[in-house]
Amino acid sequence: MELIKIRNIEGKSLVSARELHLFLESTDRFNRWFDRQLKYGFDEGIDFTSVKSFTLVNNGAKRELEDYALTLDTAKEISMIQRTNKGKEARQYFIECEKKLLSLETKNFPSYPEALRLYANQLEQNQKLEKQNKKLVEDYNSLEDKAFDIWELKRLFLRPTEEEIEKLEKKRGK
Repeated sequence: MELIKIRNIEGKSLVSARELHLFLESTDRFNRWFDRQLKYGFDEGIDFTSVKSFTLVNNGAKRELEDYALTLDTAKEISMIQRTNKGKEARQYFIECEKKLLSLETKNFPSYPEALRLYANQLEQNQKLEKQNKKLVEDYNSLEDKAFDIWELKRLFLRPTEEEIEKLEKKRGK
């Protein structure tokens, strides 16, 4: 269940500060609320990035709003310092999302020694396949020669000429 939208942008999990503000049901205006959060020591470029978003106003026009893309850790920390039930719910949600992400990462990326083992196994398998391919090519070439000889013989038995017989004898004398 997605309580708060987490966006994956350039490999980073990010949360909209406005969406977090709405979820936390803060009674403060967004700008005032966010300025208060910054007093906890969050740094722009590390913990959040300023972004622009748009909303539709009553006459259908777009109004530009300032928003902030928060890192998952920052969103979790802001949720923690709210000291409300919604803050606790958001914090637990972010922790659960982080656990899921970490479990996916560990499933997809083996440890370095395991990666080396997998690489060595793949190389060994590739070498076996190359040997099999080489044998198949040799077998094919051998069969192709035999098939050519059979067709040549068939043609010779039907109407052999001196030239065809010489050609066949030269070929056999390889």
